[in-house]
Order: sequence, then structure tokens, then C-alpha cells
Amino acid sequence: MMFQLSNVAQVAKEFRNYKLEILGISESRWSGSGKMGLTTGETVMWSGMEKTHESGVALMLSKHAAKYLEEWKAVSNRILIARFFSIYVATTVVVCYASTNGAEDDVKEAFYDSLQAIVRDVKRYDLLIVGGDFNAKVGSDNNGRFE
Repeated sequence: MMFQLSNVAQVAKEFRNYKLEILGISESRWSGSGKMGLTTGETVMWSGMEKTHESGVALMLSKHAAKYLEEWKAVSNRILIARFFSIYVATTVVVCYASTNGAEDDVKEAFYDSLQAIVRDVKRYDLLIVGGDFNAKVGSDNNGRFE
């Protein structure tokens, strides 16, 4: 959760410590959508609810990765897309935050329908990376265990 600015600084510090180029973040809890540069050089793009600090996704980029950002789109408070281009390969990154299993069926279906449409529309020769929190449950019998 990056709602507080001190948390953003901590995420950016770990981002640099691990020498990451791109980091997808689920449950960022930032409202609205936008793009900003941090004083430490990273770029953050986010997509969240319009007025409340719930759910949300974000993408943090290094200075190097930000040079190759061609376009990005805040699809919803649960999906963000970014496309990068280099001389070798174009890459589309999709950051997701799925509803929990307890959510209404129409909410879950809308999310997966939207995600499917996005994946289907990615340019044919792009490298596609889909990541995030899909709120998955594992095991053959998990009824009543994780409610």
C-alpha cells in the first residue's frame, strides 16, 4: 500500500536496492490516475478509484526504463497498461489487481472480460507481460478456509 508518501520512498528504496527496472504494484490505493517523477529518479504511473483510496495499481520505472516508455493507459482502478519500445522488441506490460473471490460475480466477470480484451488487443509481435495480484486460492478443497 503506497497511500502514504513515506511508503513510496520505501518502495523506491527497495526498487533501487534490488536494481529493478520495472515494478508492478497492486493495491496502491492512490486515487485518480497520473504519472509523476520521484526526486530519486524513478517514474510512477498509477490508476485508482476516482475519490476513495481503495484498490489501485501502479507501475514504477527506473530512469533507464522510462526512456523506452512509448505509451501507457490507466484502464481502471484494477488494470494499467504500459508499452515499451526498444530496437530489439516492443513489450507490453499489464499490471492487475483482481477482486477477491467474495466479490460479486458481475464485478469479477467485468475484470476478467476487460483483461481478456486487453490481452487480445496487444500487438501481435509484442512481448506480453501480465502481472499483479490475482487473489488466487490454491488447493483442491479450500471451501470456507479463506473467507
